[in-house]
Amino acid sequence: MSDRLNEKKSLARRNNGGFHFSSFTLENTQVFLILAMKDRVSIATTCHGVLECSQFFMIAAGMVTCLFEYPSSPVHQAIANADLCRLFIGIAMGLTAIALIYSPWGKQSGAHINPAITLTFYRLGKVKRQDALFYILFQCLGGITGVYVVVFLLRNIFTQPPINYIVTVPA
Repeated sequence: MSDRLNEKKSLARRNNGGFHFSSFTLENTQVFLILAMKDRVSIATTCHGVLECSQFFMIAAGMVTCLFEYPSSPVHQAIANADLCRLFIGIAMGLTAIALIYSPWGKQSGAHINPAITLTFYRLGKVKRQDALFYILFQCLGGITGVYVVVFLLRNIFTQPPINYIVTVPA
């Protein structure tokens, strides 16, 4: 029975997840339920990974920016050149992105750190529309909760100029 079940799973996968069984049997129902539950668990797990990646990235961005840009920070006082501070912030964010991509969270979520990545994958046909919508929703939720965590931890240091919630504004 196990070989037949694996054969049916393989057939269902070859049909892009469609179930083209000629008869309604207990075995076919088992295959359908197994694959349906796998998809639901996969979406939930992936959305959880996306949420955690986005939270971590925003927390790291907030903390590193405060470390380098807040006037009372010892790091800011030690590095007088503003361009050099921005260079170090960029390096830290790049290393954070690399760490997330290779982390279990990144592997779990496909390293969908922000909506631009998800939209690119959607445009290339590698992500379904429904999945892309959920990824983007959870990326936004992760980013917002990450910012709230930094606000809770650093309060005015993060919310007041020169950090000002790490908002990028035109010069």
